[in-house]
Amino acid sequence: LGRTYVNVDLSTVEGIEKASDWELASSGMADVVFSPHLNQIAEKLLDGQHKGRMFVLMIHPCVREFKRFRHRRKMELLHHGKGLITNENSEEGNGDILSMSYTAYSKSHLVEDNWMMRTILDK
Repeated sequence: LGRTYVNVDLSTVEGIEKASDWELASSGMADVVFSPHLNQIAEKLLDGQHKGRMFVLMIHPCVREFKRFRHRRKMELLHHGKGLITNENSEEGNGDILSMSYTAYSKSHLVEDNWMMRTILDK
């Protein structure tokens, strides 16, 4: 079909280093790149003459956690409440996720660390 592709994995820091060595931005070989490593891409590939534009789709962290909470409760129900997903630190009921409120879940050790904000802030 006459299309050309650049074979470099920008999902890893090593791949970004490789693209930097190839001078990917200044070469004009790629019109679009995709990577979860925004800071490394900006630092290693882009410069004053080769600027990037960012397009982002993301779900609000609270919405994402609420979906995880509902999914975990569903999985617990499917496993007949066998205590596969529990919170020993819960102040409600016997500590299993089926008896937890969303507020209790949000304060428990079951909530994921917010990696997205840490990535954006380079922390």
